[in-house]
Amino acid sequence: MSAGITERRTAAEAESLVPPAPEVPGAPEVRGLRPGLRTYLRVKRLLDALAAGTALVLLSPLLLVVWVLVLVMLGRPALFVQERVTLGGRRFPLRKFRTMRPEDPARGWVSEESRLTAFGRGLRASSLDELPSLWNILVGDMSLIGPRPLPSRYLPLYSPEQSGRHRVRAGLTGLAQVSGRNGVPWDERLELDQRYVLLCGPLLDLWIFLRTFATVLSRDGVTEAGHATSTDYPGPMHTPRLRLVPRHAAEAAAVLPAPGAEWTALTPEEEPVARCGLMVLGDAPARVLLEPSANLRTLGGEQRSALLAEALALVLSRARAAGCETAELRFAARTSDSQGCGPADPAQDELEAVLLRAGFRREAGTPGDSTEGALFTAAIGCSDTPLHDTPRPDTSRPDSPRTRTEPSHEHPHC
Repeated sequence: MSAGITERRTAAEAESLVPPAPEVPGAPEVRGLRPGLRTYLRVKRLLDALAAGTALVLLSPLLLVVWVLVLVMLGRPALFVQERVTLGGRRFPLRKFRTMRPEDPARGWVSEESRLTAFGRGLRASSLDELPSLWNILVGDMSLIGPRPLPSRYLPLYSPEQSGRHRVRAGLTGLAQVSGRNGVPWDERLELDQRYVLLCGPLLDLWIFLRTFATVLSRDGVTEAGHATSTDYPGPMHTPRLRLVPRHAAEAAAVLPAPGAEWTALTPEEEPVARCGLMVLGDAPARVLLEPSANLRTLGGEQRSALLAEALALVLSRARAAGCETAELRFAARTSDSQGCGPADPAQDELEAVLLRAGFRREAGTPGDSTEGALFTAAIGCSDTPLHDTPRPDTSRPDSPRTRTEPSHEHPHC
């Protein structure tokens, strides 16, 4: 059975356990918690603390055994600590047992496949590597049930709807985990997280809790198909307001963009927003094409800017999925009206502002009024934020210092 079919069936089962969620006006962004849910979440927090504290005591012998085995099989340190995100976007250090060897080019330990040992695979498949996260539940960073905490480096990549997953505490297990885990595509995983926030309640949490045991025993979805662990989140592939439709039939079934792939960015009303393109050639920067459609001139500046920003984000998501770390975009030469004497196209001004806000920079020596247009470049990869097992910084203050160390020794599988 495919992961997609599994996701649809399990999500439907989960939805049948609770009353229908209230309609959210406008786009399906989670704008708040439904009435009565806050009371349940306060009770749930008490139950989480009680369950985590009890489990830490009862499972302390098992924790000690796994700790020693990790030290013997993989060396020091035994714990993998990484900055993740929970309720309200707060960052916290997630603790897990290490499952990979440290990077060592001299020994050929570079790729995930070479660093992940049979012992590490066993820890992941049995979810024993998650046991130290019980401490995160005890101190209030996480809940037993909720959207899985993802690395903080993904924060700039979420769409507004996907950011709604942070309306509740991150969880040790969740709706996406019992619906296929890493076997479910990223966008579908995050949609399941959004659905959990809308449907959250005691019956759904109980269903997820019971189904987790079957999921762990079956060991389904521990890794993403074709990978030792899971790929990094590249960004959204569609939003409620925009989707990319291949301009050529041969590209419609492609998983990753072929060199020279092109799309049309369409609204739900089938209105074209922009012509988009992507060329991926080896280690060279991804070449991005983004040409605003003529009908954008009829829209207000704020709406025009938002649509162009979403179109750019969808193209860059595909570039990251293809393994690109940098991108370049040749900004079209400025044009005036059909008589050659009117003002420039306002969509071009909006596009330049969108590029700058997205982290692109204009390369020197490419003025905007040149015949070829200006060249903008950007680093589109997202760096990790590893942490030592040290006292936590005060993440509630935006100016608080954060501990940074050497690169992380482990891929942040979910």
